[in-house]
Amino acid sequence: MLTPTIPTAQELIGRARDLAPVIAKRALECERLGRLPDDSFADFRDAGFYRILQPKRFGGYEHDMYTLLEVTREIGRSGCCSSAWVLAILAIALGIAGQGTAIFAQWQRTELAPRRGERRHGKAQTGS
Repeated sequence: MLTPTIPTAQELIGRARDLAPVIAKRALECERLGRLPDDSFADFRDAGFYRILQPKRFGGYEHDMYTLLEVTREIGRSGCCSSAWVLAILAIALGIAGQGTAIFAQWQRTELAPRRGERRHGKAQTGS
């Protein structure tokens, strides 16, 4: 299996800078829809912005919050602050979900998984 190349923070910020004029052209559509246009969502996904905070072991880039803030700032400078806000919220939520998954997986391995001969969970009973 090939290991995907993880873009640097500067590459991600550059992608945002390059994408900003496209997002600016969709600002009125975003306002009219009251949500992020599907094309903008896809552009953010394709640029890798939703992976900025996700852990590497879940396919993310595991960059810091500063990188996300700089990417968001570049998109916000486009003239569509709503798109920048949605990008930030989604990327943060996905980063938190990835962290939560990692924490749960660790807890499951160490606390929930039964050890040899030891029951560490209850058994559902039906009937009398």
